[in-house]
Amino acid sequence: MSDLVTMSVEHHPRHQVITLRGEIDISNSDEVLRRCRAGLHEGAVVVDLSGVEYLDSAGVRGLDELHAQAGSLGRTLVLVASPIVRRILELTAIDRTVVVYDTLFDANQAAAGAASLQSGPPPDGLT
Repeated sequence: MSDLVTMSVEHHPRHQVITLRGEIDISNSDEVLRRCRAGLHEGAVVVDLSGVEYLDSAGVRGLDELHAQAGSLGRTLVLVASPIVRRILELTAIDRTVVVYDTLFDANQAAAGAASLQSGPPPDGLT
């Protein structure tokens, strides 16, 4: 992955959180999208953009594509955004199709609830 952005993944019983920090632009948006797509096969996904300082149109397009793919798989995708990223999502109208939260706590609650509706009860020992 590009030196401009870092990515970490945290697995929860019913969803996962993908945390991105740094800058997402044309030089790394395809790689970010590819790695985020992998998470869609495991359930609901929270993409935490609260540490993203820059998001260009390629990054916005990638988020839109990720949301479309989540929908086609019957998965839930929610975002957490800093004020600057939220403004970009508002200007590009992505916030009209993808749910955007101000806090990771709220996004985790939403994703866990959505995932339970999609997949039924968690495996034994994971309640």
